[in-house]
Amino acid sequence: MKALILAAGRGLRMGASTDALPKCLLSLGPETILRFQLRALQWAGVRDVAIVTGFCAEKVRAGAADFCVRFYHNAEYDTTNSLYSFYCAREFARDGTLVLNSDVVFHPALLPLLIKSESPNALLYEPRSAMGDEEMKIALDGCGTVARISKLLASDEAAGENLGLVKFGPATADAAFEILVQQQPERFRRLWLPECINHLAGLHPFRAIPIGGLPWTEIDFPDDLERARNTIYPQCAKALRETC
Repeated sequence: MKALILAAGRGLRMGASTDALPKCLLSLGPETILRFQLRALQWAGVRDVAIVTGFCAEKVRAGAADFCVRFYHNAEYDTTNSLYSFYCAREFARDGTLVLNSDVVFHPALLPLLIKSESPNALLYEPRSAMGDEEMKIALDGCGTVARISKLLASDEAAGENLGLVKFGPATADAAFEILVQQQPERFRRLWLPECINHLAGLHPFRAIPIGGLPWTEIDFPDDLERARNTIYPQCAKALRETC
């Protein structure tokens, strides 16, 4: 198993803290978000790792200097979104890969849920009933696979919130890249990676795996970072220490 971290974005909603620093390099206390993710991947046995850079690319490279990783660059990070960043690393991802948003702090035990899933395509979700406009929500079919994923889903249609940790099988990764090349490429350059799953779901179903109450958070706003520092990260870092 390999893993691709999408770290091209700046994180404008974080305010002044990302004026000269990408969100993935914000501090959780003892370490950055990116460093924590890299350590969690090592813990899970994932040794083949790549990072897609964009904003402040050299700082991201420096922030991962202690790890053996490959780098790809999205030079158009300010006019594209995560689907295009995924495409920038197509050489790496074509054989299948985990894909991580670089702003997620998560319990390390969540990674084996994806890695060990028998489905070639899978994503993690937190079952929730009350969600707002900001959450990337998923609806499921009767077989436990993703029927739709969108921030626009109504809460009463959704089974829960997508975490931003996804597994793509080889055939599905190739199909995602074909979308960018063949089907209105300019529009797809502006899409988030989860929106691509809607286009793939019919022929390439994604198994939805509930996280069972393990701690995690996505960092979009300053309040999210404070919660991560004070509550989520200490639990996740403790799990890494106790199992190393």
